[in-house]
Amino acid sequence: MRLPITCCLLWFQLLVTSSPVAGQSSARLYDEEPFDRVVLTPAAGGESFDVFPLGSEQRQAVIERPAGQPLRVRLLLFPEKEFDIAGNDIQWVDYFEDMILDQAVDRVKTGQFDDAYHYFEFLKRNYPSTSGLDVAVEDFLFKDAADQYKSKKLDSAYALLTEVYRLNSKRRGLRQAFSRIAGEIFDRYLVDGNYDAARRFLSDSAKQFGAANIEQALERREKELITKATELLRLARQQFDQGNLRDAYLNSRRVLSIWPKLAGAADFSKAVAQRYPLVSVAVSQPATEFDPRRFGDWAARRTGRLLHRMLMEFGSYGADGGNYDSPWVNIQTSDDRREITVTLDAGNTGRDQPAINGYDVADLMLRMADPQDEAFSSLWSDAFSEVELVEVFQLRFRMDHPVLRPENLFQIPFVEAADGPNRFPTHPYRLDVREGAESRFLRDANYLGTSPSQPVEIVETYFVDGSQARLAFKRADVDIIDRVFPADIEDLTSMADVKIEEYASPSLHMLVPNFDRPFSGHRTFRRAIVFGISRSVILQRDLLGGNPLEGCRVISGPIPVGRSNEDPIGYGYDADIAARPYEPSLALTLFEVSKSELRAKAKRTGGEAPEFSKLRIFHPPADIPRTACSAIAQQLSTIGISAEAVEMRAGQTHPDVADWDFYYVDTVMDEPQFDMRRLLGSAGLVRGGSAYLELALRQLSTVTNWTQSRERMHEIHRLAHQELVVIPLWQLIDRLAYRDQIQGIPRRPISLYQNVEQWTIAN
Repeated sequence: MRLPITCCLLWFQLLVTSSPVAGQSSARLYDEEPFDRVVLTPAAGGESFDVFPLGSEQRQAVIERPAGQPLRVRLLLFPEKEFDIAGNDIQWVDYFEDMILDQAVDRVKTGQFDDAYHYFEFLKRNYPSTSGLDVAVEDFLFKDAADQYKSKKLDSAYALLTEVYRLNSKRRGLRQAFSRIAGEIFDRYLVDGNYDAARRFLSDSAKQFGAANIEQALERREKELITKATELLRLARQQFDQGNLRDAYLNSRRVLSIWPKLAGAADFSKAVAQRYPLVSVAVSQPATEFDPRRFGDWAARRTGRLLHRMLMEFGSYGADGGNYDSPWVNIQTSDDRREITVTLDAGNTGRDQPAINGYDVADLMLRMADPQDEAFSSLWSDAFSEVELVEVFQLRFRMDHPVLRPENLFQIPFVEAADGPNRFPTHPYRLDVREGAESRFLRDANYLGTSPSQPVEIVETYFVDGSQARLAFKRADVDIIDRVFPADIEDLTSMADVKIEEYASPSLHMLVPNFDRPFSGHRTFRRAIVFGISRSVILQRDLLGGNPLEGCRVISGPIPVGRSNEDPIGYGYDADIAARPYEPSLALTLFEVSKSELRAKAKRTGGEAPEFSKLRIFHPPADIPRTACSAIAQQLSTIGISAEAVEMRAGQTHPDVADWDFYYVDTVMDEPQFDMRRLLGSAGLVRGGSAYLELALRQLSTVTNWTQSRERMHEIHRLAHQELVVIPLWQLIDRLAYRDQIQGIPRRPISLYQNVEQWTIAN
């Protein structure tokens, strides 16, 4: 039934006073179902009606208003009926998209830019042809940029102006606004000393806005950079002439970062690098010990390679465990893997006196089997039976049981094997000086493996804040970032002269419990903790910055997974054991159960029931553990388990006080079969496993093939998962960043300085 609109006018007026009109039930019109509004002429009553959206033919009829042809509509209040409106009775029609645009413009006028954005985004997505939309968007972006500029948010203001330029490069005031904002961004880079970013900013601005539009701004800023670079080059030449090669090299590198096209700068930098090649490394953890074998200490493992060469060194991964290399030692294993022949290559010394001989090695290996000696190794002691000195430079070891990869047990620094003082240096570098956050290592010219092109000096600088390390890297104050914070990978990858390289071995991150404390030493409480940590959220949001990286994942046990199912290092990880999910309700229940169990135990033993106050989680002062432990403490506190993150001193990897509950450890397992005992064994990093776990670890050391090794590792995984001897967090594939003039860094190195003798600096 179709009725004239005037027949229901009175009825409509009565209803509208008690019924919400479409578009008035929400402050945001775009949240409503679409509708149009028909406004009548004063002669027809002057009312307005909200109607279902008009089709294209109806809209055309409104424009043409043919004589005698009414506009047929359906009112929102009476959707089952159709009404006819005479063309002469229509004053105008407000279309849904026009009303939204009006509201967006009103919000721009009142400075509600964040709210206005949602209106414009809705129109661009659903009504891109709305009349006046492009002009309104342009005005919105320009005014929003001005507001961002007033709030000192220069980068946001610049990005908004870029969009304005794309829409209308001739807009009045755009050129002046850009010059002002771009100039302040440029000056900020200069204050920070980030000349590389300043130079790239000028280049990018010219591309985005057109060099002709900003010619004056570009010319003045370029002159500033060129002047700065010229002055610094003059200083570097003076230092070079005075024999101050170190400072001359550092300043020549800064010249190239400021203005690489400066005449003569590249040639001079190359000449200085040939005389004094220096590499500066930003590190997140300073080394307090220099031991390449030190388990759970990234910094000691890194710098240990500079100061020590080992009898055998882990080189890469193979199908059957690790591949080992040695500069002067050869190891052969009998078919039954119970006899090991070690031959020292005296002919490679090039000296009258060799670095070590068979007597030195035999003496050390006997000491390593003596529990009373400081050199004692439980791994070696359990396997070793006897040693025979075949000749001065050859030994034969007999073992109590087969050893799949005996080379691992011979990862011993030469300096420990030598009898008395070294007969000649067996280390590529020596520690020169440690001042504040800086450690300088100088090349040892007497070291047998020295290459004339390798760096004369390596400088490690400790940065408490990773963002400062990243800034120093961008302004060429450092050449290498030893361990890049995962969320920063994408930012550094965008730099033209930078390479990102993955380390071969993934790092395992976990919380080690204090078994001497009542709560952290209690398994039920540890279960509460693991269920109370949203590990996937911390990993993906806080560490990876929302950008997934291959191989970075939550783990169910302290065993490397590898990058993929085909990665040989993952042979010990049982993929059938799922990581415990985030269950805050279950965590709280287990927390209460643990308190009840501890009270019952105290009652049985006549002791005093422990009171829970606050969980103390210690961590090294580095970005990854700092970020992770802060998030963990916050998550646990939020669900009702009060916790705090406590930062240790620089270089500290273990708490030196008694009142800690957990501490954060990240470690690398090159050879999981051996490293599991270094982690979970009775003499390992974690000393709280059951007798069953210790037995499984001992059985692992006696396997005769890789199938047995895999089975034993899976059993250890299951026990570690059940007992929660550690709180497993995640596995990371760590990466280093370096400038491409540092050549010789291999693909997927084991550690940063794995083949430092092959490094060269190209300019």
